[in-house]
Amino acid sequence: MKLLEIRNGIIRLCEKHDFFLRMLVKFVIAFVVFFTINNYIGYYDKISNLPAAIILACICSLLPRDAIMWCAMVVVLINMYELSLEVMIVTLLLFTLFIMLYYRFAPQDGILVVISSIMLKYKMGYLVPMGTGLLRNIFSVIAVSIGTLIFYFLEGVRNNAADLKNVMVANSEESSTKITVALDQIFGNRELAVVMIVMVVATIVVYVIRSRSIDNAWEIAIVAGAITQIIGYIIGYMIIGMLDKSVEVVIGCIVATILGFVLKFFFMNLDYSRTENVQFEDDSYYYYVKAVPKKTIQQQEKTVKHFGNTTNIGKELSEYNKKDNQ
Repeated sequence: MKLLEIRNGIIRLCEKHDFFLRMLVKFVIAFVVFFTINNYIGYYDKISNLPAAIILACICSLLPRDAIMWCAMVVVLINMYELSLEVMIVTLLLFTLFIMLYYRFAPQDGILVVISSIMLKYKMGYLVPMGTGLLRNIFSVIAVSIGTLIFYFLEGVRNNAADLKNVMVANSEESSTKITVALDQIFGNRELAVVMIVMVVATIVVYVIRSRSIDNAWEIAIVAGAITQIIGYIIGYMIIGMLDKSVEVVIGCIVATILGFVLKFFFMNLDYSRTENVQFEDDSYYYYVKAVPKKTIQQQEKTVKHFGNTTNIGKELSEYNKKDNQ
């Protein structure tokens, strides 16, 4: 009961200060994004500094949340241009393709693209399928996939930055070599294939199970998602010879499981012991409805104790006031 009181208090606080909390969350996410870009691929010194990250984060906090994705793309393109024109062109083409997929399938998940990339950068990508599957829809796997591709592409560019920057573009052959190296960061990256497949499959598993009308669907989905990731990553890393990441996978999935149960506590805290099955019909259909109540705290009824005979207090006061006026 104490946990439910804390939960309700947090929810009421968030609802009361919703506007300012949204701005704060957008600022924090944007700052982490721009700070990470500056430290990871900050080739253009004029925008790769702390004041620039703070200013951009402040601007994004005042704009719709998808502005973070658009601003991040612009900053990335500027840094890629400073590194190499060819790399910038490849990046622009990839972003164009991603935008087309984004607007077609997941127009509300721009922030998820950014979060997926940042989570992978800080070794917390295991949380993405869990949170996405529990809170978003099936098409959100597109945003997760785009975020994964962007991260591994930029990581590959960063790892080959010295070669890409030092090669002087004297002819078309060297220019095409740069483009080939840039594209190879996606098409030749075996780890990218493993991570993307596992994240997509795990997200779908979590979403499909938690959306079923079965008892404890969210709990089953959380456990199934964690197991899917553990098995998928270990098999994938075994194939590509990266089993040294097994410990990281297990720890990451444990943290993801904890996150899943925290999300369940706040968003889908149900009392299955009081489930009701209702049936009714109209002229066209017969309906079977399963109603599962949320866990709530019953408000205590307040009682007021009266001492002495107080039933005629109002009448006596009224008569006293009349006599006093006379």
